[in-house]
Amino acid sequence: HTASSQSDYSPVMTSLHRSFDRIAASLMVANVRNSLTVLDHSIDSFSDLISNVVSMTSEIVTRNKGTVDLFLGDRVYANFGASRQQRGHPASCLNAAKDIIRKAGSVLEPYQKITNGREVSMNIGMGSGKLVC
Repeated sequence: HTASSQSDYSPVMTSLHRSFDRIAASLMVANVRNSLTVLDHSIDSFSDLISNVVSMTSEIVTRNKGTVDLFLGDRVYANFGASRQQRGHPASCLNAAKDIIRKAGSVLEPYQKITNGREVSMNIGMGSGKLVC
């Protein structure tokens, strides 16, 4: 059996390429750094941490005209402009990220005492541009 060359797939790829829409949007992923050190303390503390982070990020994303797509472990995935067209989606995404970082200190502060010196904090990644959907 021989491997097919890439050109054998070009009509399929061209057809697929034409069937997708491109939209302008911004995406954000926020996660809790060192959250597992809270889990080492107790499952109840970890559950409480995740619940508080989900509540905080959901409220902030929604207030900034974003849509929360997924909660996965200690991560929150959100979009700005992908679920519905939105002018100014990069600014909305950035404002939400800033708000999350500002609020994170007070939300995460109660867990700092139980993590054996490992700081519990938020990391946020963002991207903006054309999405293929």
